[in-house]
Amino acid sequence: MRDVIDHLEHDINPDKWIAQLLSDIAAGRYEPRTPRRFTEAKGNGFSRRMTMPDIPDLVLYRAIADYLYRRARRFERGQVFCERSAIPADLRDYKQSLHPSLKVLDEWLTDYESASRKGYRAWLIYTQYRKWMLFRRVHKFVVVADIANFFDSILYSRVADSLSRLGISARISGLLFFLLERLSARDAYSESPRIGLPVDEFSCSRKLAHILLYPHDERMIAFAGTESYVRWMDDQNIGVQSRSYGLACLAEVSESLGRLHLTANSKKSLVLPIAAARRYFHFKHNEELDKAEELLTRKPIPRRELGRRVNAVYRRCRPDEGVGQWEKVLKRLYWLAAIAQARVLRRRALADVLAFPRLAERIAAYIHHTGSTAEYLTFARAVWEHGEQVYPDVSAVVFERLLRLETTAPESRELAALSSRVIRGKETFRGVERCYAIAPLLLLRFGSRRQASILRTALPRTSGAAARSVAVIYSGFGSTQAREVERAAATSLRNPLAELVLMCRAVKRYKEVPGRWGLRTQPAFDSITRSQYLDMRGIAAIRLLGLNSSKAVRGWLRDKRTAMGKTDLSDFDRRLIRRLWPV
Repeated sequence: MRDVIDHLEHDINPDKWIAQLLSDIAAGRYEPRTPRRFTEAKGNGFSRRMTMPDIPDLVLYRAIADYLYRRARRFERGQVFCERSAIPADLRDYKQSLHPSLKVLDEWLTDYESASRKGYRAWLIYTQYRKWMLFRRVHKFVVVADIANFFDSILYSRVADSLSRLGISARISGLLFFLLERLSARDAYSESPRIGLPVDEFSCSRKLAHILLYPHDERMIAFAGTESYVRWMDDQNIGVQSRSYGLACLAEVSESLGRLHLTANSKKSLVLPIAAARRYFHFKHNEELDKAEELLTRKPIPRRELGRRVNAVYRRCRPDEGVGQWEKVLKRLYWLAAIAQARVLRRRALADVLAFPRLAERIAAYIHHTGSTAEYLTFARAVWEHGEQVYPDVSAVVFERLLRLETTAPESRELAALSSRVIRGKETFRGVERCYAIAPLLLLRFGSRRQASILRTALPRTSGAAARSVAVIYSGFGSTQAREVERAAATSLRNPLAELVLMCRAVKRYKEVPGRWGLRTQPAFDSITRSQYLDMRGIAAIRLLGLNSSKAVRGWLRDKRTAMGKTDLSDFDRRLIRRLWPV
């Protein structure tokens, strides 16, 4: 859920607002703002309700969660994973079997949208440890256990119990639960139910939920044995020697979770023979994909050979399609196929978006990198207009990928017309409201200065994130347009515009450019093509800096433009710089 300028106002002078935040907390007058809510697709028509706190509230929540997790790490068992990027010290054989992807991970996890490197490393180590655990002792059965509605079922009283042994101050504990009551989802004007953690994208609630399960880990390890149990959040696997003992493990899981007021997910909890477990976890196919990924370490990447490997793995995967954790295998296939520019998955892409909406971003990137602009537009329309596509975030993901297309003049006009229709409310596909804040960026990329009038007309009749996006892009056209935004803010008194006006005034007063602005000029990195590209949100932010008439600031902008010209950008992006750079 990216902001139009990635919350620039909080980035350029963080010390000021952090000092104000600390002052408000110390004085007892701190109040969180109302967070934004949005949905994230899960599948079968269901969505997860997500929470995006205001930036100061988010930073405070994350700081508290990090502090609590550091205090709780001494209670974390070696086979329990959350952000464990180090390998357990007593597992020497396991260290030697660790997958070589760790060596090249940092190079490939550089997309803005990707999970953190630490989080991905932890997940990779967990999956490898699970495989090592299951086969090192040659368990005959594997217990797979999951928790139903994990985040939504967590009682605040149980969180308080889990924190009681950490020795934290009552003030920290009180501030945490004050935040939780404000951020957790509930009906308007209803009393706080004191149940359910807000689901965020920044590992805040996740760390609290992880700490909550430490007593459960201790009970399960005492029951099943140290080397037979492994957990990643609510995903638990236990190696056993018989089906009867596996059922006893599930009974123990249910009883242990019940003590925390949690419920095991009966549909996802299974006792699998080892042959079925190999198929359920797709160990064979993942090993083949591991070997294919080793080709990524070569320079240049042998894309033709990689494509042959992907085709071969895909053919061998087909008999196991839909079994167990097939979605994770499919996600890896789309990524490697995109790098290899192999078109083998294009025919099934639309069906996979509908069946596995959480893969929408990966599939959209694949369609983009393995076909033409016209083909991507055809795919996007097919997604937006399909009767079974019911997820607003999927529509937004497909729309967002339009910001990466490189087009001819006729295609640019078509995309500018599309963005204009979205801004003016003339598009009606499901989820179009999630695209309102992206459309002004699309108009900036593919439109012309003449189309700024579309933004001026839209300014008084938009609200929230859409109004902020329209105002940011329109202000970037010059001082006259920025003054119009000021007048609109004074008339409407809408917070997004008021804060934007204050930020623009601060930018105009610069005598020199603060160092943190340099990050906004750096090209982004595409892990599929291994090339740099121009991030439109960075350009939108830089255009606001163009409102400053200081000689030092103008000189800084010219120097950065020269530096951008020396980077490995495409011809299309170079033309964008010539057209949109403020100096």
